Amino acid sequence: MKSAFLILIVALALVGCGSGSSSDRATPQTPKNDSANTEIVASDSKGIQTQIARSTAIPEYLDLPAHIEPDPTRVVHVFAPVGGRIVEMKVRPWDRVEKGQTLATLESSDLARAVADYHKAMADNQVKQKALARAQDLLEHKAMAEKDFEQAQDDAQQAQAEVQAAREQVQVFGMDPDHASTQLVVKAPRPGSVLDVGAAPGEFSQALSAPARATAQVDTEKLASIVEGTDYRLPQDPAAHGVALDPKSLAIARLGSLYPDHVVFLGPCLVEASVDGGRLRAPPEGRRPPLMMALTGLGVVLHHSASKNAHAMARCLADVAARIPEEAPIRVLTSAEEQELMNWEAETYRQSIGR
Repeated sequence: MKSAFLILIVALALVGCGSGSSSDRATPQTPKNDSANTEIVASDSKGIQTQIARSTAIPEYLDLPAHIEPDPTRVVHVFAPVGGRIVEMKVRPWDRVEKGQTLATLESSDLARAVADYHKAMADNQVKQKALARAQDLLEHKAMAEKDFEQAQDDAQQAQAEVQAAREQVQVFGMDPDHASTQLVVKAPRPGSVLDVGAAPGEFSQALSAPARATAQVDTEKLASIVEGTDYRLPQDPAAHGVALDPKSLAIARLGSLYPDHVVFLGPCLVEASVDGGRLRAPPEGRRPPLMMALTGLGVVLHHSASKNAHAMARCLADVAARIPEEAPIRVLTSAEEQELMNWEAETYRQSIGR
């Protein structure tokens, strides 16, 4: 190895210090420069392939096979609140809509009946109020017995209650009771794009056609053991448990009272109960026990004094909450409206006859 290294040094020295003629020395090659195609080829490029560099635009997209699906958490299903014949569809798939924009119009017999009931209640209330005024005048002139005057008062209060109930029914359909028609307008609850239209003009749309969300099965034996020895019982209809078994329905019910009949027959809002040691925790002493309580993930229980109407309202709450889309705008009754409903003498009378 040492000798090889020395020979190399000598050879390099000879090449560097030799005095050969200019013809013997290799003439340096100037790289080829073609200004026409800017191709540069080095002298020692044997075996190397060259390519002319060119400026090319790079595409900003990729053409790939794919399938696009909407985000299910951002899809809102829109259904008519009542049944009826579709008169006109205002939108088509992939149309862009804004919040409050009309999607369709329906001719609804349910709405027509609700409007007629409202006008009938208004007319009856006017008659009862005039009768009360006459009774007041007769009582002041000692021409009427006091019990007859009290009956006139009850009739007038009942008439007012019927007007309010009929008014609320029309408002549930999103209509102004004083300017309502038989045509129902379905509006967009939020801005977005229409993905699909599942109906056409002339078709009949069924009320409550929205499918209910699936819920877990209730363990009736476990729930019965929890309320054993208390003043609470399982609901008459097992479907009422759905509001406590479906997290989305429970979240909707927690917002407040959805409609007047719930307040009248079950009380305001939804009361949630807890379990302590496998037993239902009793409500605080000194407070009126709620007619219905929800046990998250287990079911609902009703007080033994709950009327058949209260049991029906428990099932109604589960049916309604299970069909409300998660992102749908919800307007619940205010505390003042709940107190007004609870303090009506006519509503107290309705509760008494329902029991």
